[in-house]
Amino acid sequence: MEFSTLFWKKIQLIFPTLFILIFGISFFEIISRWVIANYAPSIDFEEETWNIHIQLILSGIALFLFLLPKLARFVFPEQNKFSKYVFLLLAWIWFAFLNVFIQVYYTNCSDKLINLNRIEDIQREPVGRYYQLKNGNLARIHTCSFIKFYTSNKGRRLNMDIYFAIPIFSRGNYYPKLGHPYWFGVKFHKEMPNRFSDEIKNKMARQLFNECKEALNTYDIKRIPYVVRKERSRETRYFLKSIENRATAFSPKNTIILQHPHNEDFSERTNNSLRNFFITLLIGTVLFALLCSNKKIGLKEEHLEIKHI
Repeated sequence: MEFSTLFWKKIQLIFPTLFILIFGISFFEIISRWVIANYAPSIDFEEETWNIHIQLILSGIALFLFLLPKLARFVFPEQNKFSKYVFLLLAWIWFAFLNVFIQVYYTNCSDKLINLNRIEDIQREPVGRYYQLKNGNLARIHTCSFIKFYTSNKGRRLNMDIYFAIPIFSRGNYYPKLGHPYWFGVKFHKEMPNRFSDEIKNKMARQLFNECKEALNTYDIKRIPYVVRKERSRETRYFLKSIENRATAFSPKNTIILQHPHNEDFSERTNNSLRNFFITLLIGTVLFALLCSNKKIGLKEEHLEIKHI
């Protein structure tokens, strides 16, 4: 069979399945998120679980059930017996990135911007994700913090996530030590080499902490374009830990954390996710097209169109 004919046969065999699974998995997860959030909020998951862990599991199951039978029709070189599983692993990695970007996009674009004259007005509004506060003050003297350390790059880098929480108050409503309900959360991320001694690392950590605290003094919540309310997220959990360490009266259910946004411009909050999705889609499409163009990979005869003269 001519190379061009064989190439298009391979493309027609797997590409429809790939694209159907990409959008089918994302659509199924988005519908599931919406149903659980509206009808069973008590069993809802954190954003990181929806955005990463669940879609990784769904992608792996879907590829194993629907793509692996397609790959069984391919004829790989005898010396590469595990080629189809490498093919499957590459597809899983590709799906992981694509579906993460889709879920992050859905998370970020799911709500509109709500304007608040005073922080107490948040109680009269439906629970949203994005708020703009026109009037409000920060009680910096009651700033709380929580530090999380972890390693990366095979233990060669020490990461330091610092979570600061500051009470937000209006005139006449300032009770930070009696279970103050409204807090502004800011996260800083720093990393350092992990090869130094514990004494040097502790000194560097204290210096970084003081630098972040000084930077925090420049934040004015009235001048921030918008803040983000994440009801269920890992970051919110760490902000609550910082408050719990200091507050004398603390109720997580009655505490609202409004976090500093990663993007200053509200209209651009989804741009990175969309751009990364289309770039990853293009790269994966080209990669699998190149794999299909490999002359050493054939198709079983029962799946070829044989012309008799």
